[in-house]
Amino acid sequence: MKNQIVGIWVLGLVLGFSGSVQAATFYVDESSTTATPPYSTPATAATTIQPAVDQAEEGDTVRVSGGYYVLSSEILVTNDITIISENGPLHTLVDGSDNSRCFHMTD
Repeated sequence: MKNQIVGIWVLGLVLGFSGSVQAATFYVDESSTTATPPYSTPATAATTIQPAVDQAEEGDTVRVSGGYYVLSSEILVTNDITIISENGPLHTLVDGSDNSRCFHMTD
């Protein structure tokens, strides 16, 4: 009887933690032809960075594919998220066109 109670308690712990929220990943690819919110797969990637950043919540990641991203306004980042280039900094360029800074991060 004692073993059965422990087994049920452990199962309850496992089930309790299985409902925890996982961090999400959002994608950006300037050559995407099927951009579809929430941009959660490479096939539905946003074509600009801001829409994917807008979808991201605390702890999420925005993966930006290689390319040359010319901004018409700064990218506003209001959550604690990670923005990373999929192909490295030599292959992903964000250009503010001398009109604005590229990223505005709050908090």
